[in-house]
Amino acid sequence: MSLPPIKSSDNIAMIIDAPDIVAHFTIPGRLPGYNELTVGHWAARGRVKQAAKDKVAVYIRQTRIQPIAGKVTVEIRCYEPNRRRDCDNVTSGAAKVILDALQACG
Repeated sequence: MSLPPIKSSDNIAMIIDAPDIVAHFTIPGRLPGYNELTVGHWAARGRVKQAAKDKVAVYIRQTRIQPIAGKVTVEIRCYEPNRRRDCDNVTSGAAKVILDALQACG
């Protein structure tokens, strides 16, 4: 299954594929990159990560994804309006925040 096309104003599109469940949603705005989650004081990093997890959790709850037992496939597509942050940095930071938020939501 592939993601619907994302517009230039969107940042993250995600799809969850599990038996009998397919959910997709877009998270507008910018999520922290890997560097923002790993560099700096531990308390500041924690605040950045928690704020991003809270933002993602809102979209997860709006999608009404039910808890899933077993293996799932999660596809994440990131869009950046320019090349200031490299693809690996953006994707790994977004994936960490999104997967943690999914785990926290059940």
